[in-house]
Amino acid sequence: MNQKLPVFIRLIRFVCLWFIIAFVVLTIAHFMAIRIDLASMFSLTQQEAKIDSLLTAGWRSLPLSIYITVLLGLSYSARYKFPVLPSIVYVMVLSLLWIGLFSLILSIIQRGSPWPTERFQHLGETGLITVDGDQYQVLLQDPDLPGALVIAPLDLPLRYENTQIGLGAPSIFFRKDSVYFIETLLRKFIRAGEQCRDRLQESFLSFFLYILALVFCLSTLRFVFDVSSWPLANLFLGALLFWGILELETLLDSEQVQTLINAISGEALMFMVVPLALCILGLVFLLFSSGNSFIKKRWAINEDY
Repeated sequence: MNQKLPVFIRLIRFVCLWFIIAFVVLTIAHFMAIRIDLASMFSLTQQEAKIDSLLTAGWRSLPLSIYITVLLGLSYSARYKFPVLPSIVYVMVLSLLWIGLFSLILSIIQRGSPWPTERFQHLGETGLITVDGDQYQVLLQDPDLPGALVIAPLDLPLRYENTQIGLGAPSIFFRKDSVYFIETLLRKFIRAGEQCRDRLQESFLSFFLYILALVFCLSTLRFVFDVSSWPLANLFLGALLFWGILELETLLDSEQVQTLINAISGEALMFMVVPLALCILGLVFLLFSSGNSFIKKRWAINEDY
């Protein structure tokens, strides 16, 4: 039954299913991780509202869902010999539609949820110190007000963190032992998710340009999945290139680079830097994908003769 369906229908179904599965599973995983972290620092009656934790988990899951969906969608289209340019368009459009849908859902929930949320009434007196492994947090003011924390990593200077109590631990690790590759990768995806949320809160244009450029850049890597006849090898190579794009995105969003860009071009154009860089990179990848497809067609014609 599956083989009788047109290839583009199977591609649409595959991309849609994978985005939904990836987003839901990752959101649940992040939500459980946030609740466990909060439970380890505070009592259950003093935790952040569940809806707020769910929103945080949803935004953190969005970038990784995009990367997984585009990666597997391009691999699927290459495996079943779907034309290059249509596969890029299909994967890009479908990804943008699902990103827009889930972003809209998260935004609606964030603006005002009809469901009751649990709120802590009292965290402790000023000067309370909470400990989580090698990380210490000091409460500086009345817990009924927005929380002000001082983060005190071992053997490092104190760091002020003006944030809401409950989700106050910064999304970085202060431990001195070796950081595993997976932990580093997850932290970068979490950071990318927070950037998505901040861009949408800043303006819809900033969020739209960023998502459009990111999906376009990832989707144009179709030529990578035609490198060899081994689908798993192509998938691994594609994952490496996707990781490189994530590293570039993280670099451009870093505080040092943002400060440099602000000094050169001004704050008004800062939101254009990452989308512009991803678009330029995507255009280069599109030339590679189109050229690779053209060369393969020419070879096939010459072999027929």
